[in-house]
Amino acid sequence: MGGRRGRGLSWAWAVVLAIAAALVWAAPASATATNLEREVEVGFTLKGSNGYELLVLGGSARADGAGSIEILVHRGRAVARYGVPATVTEGSIEADFGAFGRIDVQLVKSGERRTGRCAGKPAPYQPASYVGTVEFHGENGYTDVSASTVAIEYPALFRLFCGLVSVGELTTSGVGLPGAALTVGGRGREAPLHIDAHKNKKAGRTWLSASESETREGIAISRSVSVVAGPDAFEYDPTLRWATLSPPAPFSGTGAFHRGAAKANRWTGDLSVDFPGDPGASLTAPGLGVRLVHSEYSQHRS
Repeated sequence: MGGRRGRGLSWAWAVVLAIAAALVWAAPASATATNLEREVEVGFTLKGSNGYELLVLGGSARADGAGSIEILVHRGRAVARYGVPATVTEGSIEADFGAFGRIDVQLVKSGERRTGRCAGKPAPYQPASYVGTVEFHGENGYTDVSASTVAIEYPALFRLFCGLVSVGELTTSGVGLPGAALTVGGRGREAPLHIDAHKNKKAGRTWLSASESETREGIAISRSVSVVAGPDAFEYDPTLRWATLSPPAPFSGTGAFHRGAAKANRWTGDLSVDFPGDPGASLTAPGLGVRLVHSEYSQHRS
């Protein structure tokens, strides 16, 4: 039997929650013991236009506040992520997202003491708001946010983070398995373009995800979309000489794999996807690597 390949945190909500759960903000390697103090973590949510929600996460482990801020924009199974260096302290956040906007806020506490529940245990908190400027302008106007006051919704954050369930993936590959896995693009999730399609039998359902990443003017950007579709979305022959992807919206068109073709023509077609902020992104650009193997795919929660 072939190898087993595990990869955690599948699909859009899992991506959002996984990043949220992984708030470990290490100081740069050049930091010295004198500028390390204690870890500061911040987070709040906003409603964007066109049905999108924004989750702002960040933190710093340095006394001077040098850290990071990320804005995760999500709607259904579509996620876009924007990350920049930032100054994060217990009382303020400063982050410049260039043409996408900025965050420049001060924390104002109410002085009132309340208690929520986190993983079944009491969680004391003090109602507070960020006051200042929060702006985000998505590419091509897919979503927009402008706020001068953002209340920190602690009960909502408790529900989001406490008792967090992560979704993982496990793919077993090997000759004799009835399913198939088609991988297109570079290696790893951080590749500029990546497609994963899985199916455990020819008449079974299809799991399909696509992602892209780039760095624009110092801003790390990644976008992903995923669907669970019917058998027709991913078809292949038993000997894996060919395969086609014809998934539903937000995908369109078809991608075709031909094992016997010249390397430059093994992955062709007009398959595209509407990423948040990048509609109509081509998924069949020249030069993409492609791999088709027999496999068995499963998801698990932990």
